[in-house]
Parts: sequence; structure tokens; C-alpha cells
Amino acid sequence: MKNFLKFSLLAFLAIGMVSCDDLREEFNTNPNDPTDAPGNIMMPGVVTGTHFFHSAESARTAGMWAGYFTGSDRQYISYQNYDVTAGDFDSPWRVLYTEIFDVAQTAIEKGTESNQRDIVGVASICQAFAMGTAADLWGDVPFNQAGDPIENPNPVYDAQRDVYSGVQALLDTGIENAAGSTAYAGSTTLGDWGEVANTLKARNYLHVGDYANAISAAANGISSPANNWMGLHDAGTLTAWNVYYNFLEFERNGYMTANSAYLVTLLDTIPGNTAYRGDDKTDESARFAWYYIKQPEVYGAYADPNAVDGMFTPGASFPLLTYVENELIAAEANARSGNQDMALTHLNNARAANDARYGDGMGSAYAAYEMGDFDDDAALLAEILEERYVSLYGQIEGFTDVRRTDNAVGVPANSGSTIPQRFFYPQSEINANDNAPSPIPGLFDPTPINN
Repeated sequence: MKNFLKFSLLAFLAIGMVSCDDLREEFNTNPNDPTDAPGNIMMPGVVTGTHFFHSAESARTAGMWAGYFTGSDRQYISYQNYDVTAGDFDSPWRVLYTEIFDVAQTAIEKGTESNQRDIVGVASICQAFAMGTAADLWGDVPFNQAGDPIENPNPVYDAQRDVYSGVQALLDTGIENAAGSTAYAGSTTLGDWGEVANTLKARNYLHVGDYANAISAAANGISSPANNWMGLHDAGTLTAWNVYYNFLEFERNGYMTANSAYLVTLLDTIPGNTAYRGDDKTDESARFAWYYIKQPEVYGAYADPNAVDGMFTPGASFPLLTYVENELIAAEANARSGNQDMALTHLNNARAANDARYGDGMGSAYAAYEMGDFDDDAALLAEILEERYVSLYGQIEGFTDVRRTDNAVGVPANSGSTIPQRFFYPQSEINANDNAPSPIPGLFDPTPINN
């Protein structure tokens, strides 16, 4: 890990949310130096870095391995076929640790010194999001000794489960200090940092199989679609475009498509598609059209991620944490705990939100299920897991679910017979940190929690 602090103005400006006037309104300081900039100057960059990470390189890789996208050209053919090296993960690791964790840590310290509770709360939530994602993708990672290159130039690796425990404590700090606030939302919009933090707690409890606490946290999580945590974009400003759009249409056109992507087969309403997941109460045509585009004159017989009039257009907001995910966490946790009636209630809550988004709000696309629609408890759980897979399109969490559930939704491997179980530890970390794991886990070795 690169153990120096670095505030990335490039990542800050990549989503273009803070003007020069905003930066110099109250302070004549250097925002590139986190030991110099005040906490409130740092915070938009922390939030923007969080947004950027979850819709950029790691999300694309996770999406190809989860069956959402297809690597179709140049090095993305290699990524599609799991032919990656440790060096391919240097950048995601650097963003998580150097541009989010380290800067958030400094902001927490400055906010504590100045008694600015919102800074402490929001920075703690973003730091927790970063470290929970690191533990999810890599397993054991530096946590307790991270961010202090003077005292700990070679930070030890904490056990994955211990990192999750530390992350939950950070989220408690976030809730205590920022609940009810939307301060420093920056490049995102949300209803309440407290609700966001509780949904993130529920997600983490689900990761470790603590279903009772997942249910409890979700009860205080994102309470309506209006309170979703969404990354904002501006179609009129190149530096503020949707990150996926920037990659798909501007920087690397044709590198990543949806040719043969598994999710396409689940949603495509084309006659004769026996894999289509729709039923008498479910019509996926509008959601399919939002996720993917079919233009035979351009794409032939295949679908492509919809960067024309759907989810990945220049100004389209990107989901970080949502009401639908919160309800599906509660649905799965209840189903696994034997509370089938509550599981069905939460599943139907998610379906109602989807109907408001993709139907007419009156059950035209996602009518409420009844218990009799399922042969048994296993069928209900399978429906919940498949709905999670579909709803998490484009997000790292979809790849997490595939690994966490032993691929319950049946995503086929792109190459060979096994889907990757983790990201490689980055080459920069292997070279620089004497405490890096040895032997180094392979791409197909499950993380400890998933083992």
C-alpha cells in the first residue's frame, strides 16, 4: 500500500462537483495537501472519491465477472476471461486507501479538533464504505494500522471478519454524528446520512451471515426511494458525465459490451427466450430497456449497456445504496431466519418500488407476490436472491452476491468452470509492504468469510 496521504484533485474534478469559487470562498489553502486543508474542504473529495470508486474500474471488472457485462475488445477480452495480473489492481487499492481512507482519516481528526460533528460523521461513513469494500473484495486487509506511514510503514493485515467489525463501529460513529444530516453530500444526493449508514451496516451484516442484526439495521435504513444515495452527473459537462458513459462511449468505445451477458438472458423478452425471468406478475421489458439497448443496425443481435437513453447516459445518476437494496437485505435475512411472511413483505416492498420506477405504479410490471406463488421456502429465497442480482446491476455488490451465495443465481463462468472469488492483492502492495500475505491467495480462492 502506498502509505502517504494524497488528496486527489483529479478524482475530485473527474465528476466535477465543486467550483473554484466554492473552494476559495472561505479559505486560502491548498486542497491537495490534506494536512493543510480544513476538514470541510476535504469532504467533497472524500464523497466524490467514494462515488467514483463504486462506478469506475472495480465496478466494471466486478460486472464482467458477475454476468452483467462482456469484455469484448483488447485488454477487456483478457479481463472477461479472468486473465488478469496483480498489477491490474494497483489503481483500485490506491483509490480506496490513499484517496478515500487516508483523506477521510485526516478529515475525522480535523473535525474532532474543531468539534464539527458532520465532518466526523460523514468521513466515518465514507471510510467505512471503503474498508468494507476492501474486505469484501480482498479478504484480510490493513485496517487498524492503515493511514499512519510514520508509525506503521508496513501495516499489518487484519482478519476480514475483524475489519467488518471495525467498519460497523465506524458506521456507529457516523450515525451518532451525522444522522439526520445531508451535509457534504457533494457529488451525490441522499435523504439522510443516518439512513445510508444503517443500510450499509445491514449490507455488512448480510456479508458475514449475521441475519438478526441485518434485519435490525435495515429497519433503520433507507426508508424510501427518495432517500437513495445516488451519484449525480451532468450531461452538459464532460468532467461530470456518468463514469460508465465516459468509459463506454468516450474513452473506450467497444471495449465492454453486453454480448452474451447472463443478465441479458434473464431480462430479454424476445420470443423463445426460455431463460426470461418474467411471470404472470412480472414484466421486465421496461427494466431491460433501461439497463440494455438493442439496435440491430448498430449492435447486431446483441445487447449493449444502455448509454443512449438508459442507465448509462451522460447525465444519469448512479446508485450507491438504495431503498430497494435495503428491502432486499431485509427480505433475504428474514427468509434465512425462517420469517417467511416478513421476507415476502420486504420483497413486495422492493417490487412496489420497481413498479413505481419501471411500471405505472399500480402493479402493471411488478404485482405483489403471495406465498402461494412459491412452491416452498427455498423458492421464495431463490426469488429474493435473483431480484437482488437484477437490482444490483452495475454495482460491485452484484459480484459480492454471486460469491457470497455460492452463485445461487447460476451465473456461468466466462472461462473454465469457476467464477473468481476475489481481487488479486495489488503488485504495489506486494512490493512495498513486508506484511503482505504470503503465500498470496489466488483469484479463485474464496475470502475467509466465503470459504
